[in-house]
Amino acid sequence: MKMRANENGLLMQAVRRTLNALRAVALLEFLVAAARARIVATHIFQGVAHRFLVGVPAVRTVHMAMLVVVMIVIMVVVAIGAMNMGLLVHRFYSANKSGAHYPANRDEAVSAYFDSHMIANLSMLIFSSVFQRLCILMRRANLMTRQERIARAIAASGMKKGEIAAQCGVANSAVTQWISGESKSLRPENLYALARATGFRAEWLAIGEGPEKEAPFDANVALIDQPNMSFRYPVISWVSAGSWEEAVEPYPDGFSDRYEISDYDSKGPAFWLEVKGDSMTAPTGVSVPEGMMILVDTEADVQPGKLVIAKLPASNEATFKKLVEDGGTRYLKPLNPAYKMIECGADCRIIGVAVRMTARL
Repeated sequence: MKMRANENGLLMQAVRRTLNALRAVALLEFLVAAARARIVATHIFQGVAHRFLVGVPAVRTVHMAMLVVVMIVIMVVVAIGAMNMGLLVHRFYSANKSGAHYPANRDEAVSAYFDSHMIANLSMLIFSSVFQRLCILMRRANLMTRQERIARAIAASGMKKGEIAAQCGVANSAVTQWISGESKSLRPENLYALARATGFRAEWLAIGEGPEKEAPFDANVALIDQPNMSFRYPVISWVSAGSWEEAVEPYPDGFSDRYEISDYDSKGPAFWLEVKGDSMTAPTGVSVPEGMMILVDTEADVQPGKLVIAKLPASNEATFKKLVEDGGTRYLKPLNPAYKMIECGADCRIIGVAVRMTARL
């Protein structure tokens, strides 16, 4: 009998350790669910406030928030009910030590003890797991659309559409299309210009991830104004580019009657070219359509994958293509798939690499 009691005691200790581990896991799950619930609540509140701020109907967000509250209440009630039921079962078996309901032996007592606590712990685990999943789904559903985020950023900046358009270098109608959603895509240069103009993060404007703005610097840290450097380069013709030769001063003052400014500090002599034709107009990805201005650095690193200006022996003009390499042979590849690649052999001379692109309205 004494050995039997020792075995039951060891078994009870093992059961208690198992239940304590389950409680720890359940508590951790619950804390994670609570943290995600706080994030979701913050997103829902911000979503409602932002939609009212930019004049977008908030009915969808309000209904969604009400649905979340109702589902949370239901799950809490179910979890509490299951936990109470488990505790009641345990108390019933442990308190009523006499009568028909008391277990006949210690094996039944251990089984009842384990079952009752398992109901409570598993209820909390199931509740917290379901709640975490619900939090993730609701957070995704509550994210503002891109046009709503853009409208939010412009409204918070206090600037008018015309001011935003001027800072981004686009027409007023383009800003209107960004806000209304008529524009299905936003060029990277316009996205970063909008981020600089409004003070909002480009990543948040594009996909809604991360904080709206960068965290402020410590008050004891002072920002040092950096000089806004600009450099002047001549605008030349494609014939002049094709006849370019390395020299100490290939383009002296007065060489061109037109100059453009850039923030790019070239490694060597540089010049602007105006793109002609549609050979570099791509249906998707990087595209350099006709009329764009490209800045060419004649001493930039020439590598496959770069957009280069090259001179072919059969032409007196330079050509603008993407440099690619296949099997040790280099080719000049147009971005427009309607045009064919051209082999860049020993008689093909790379004049420079396109390092900047801009448009004139």
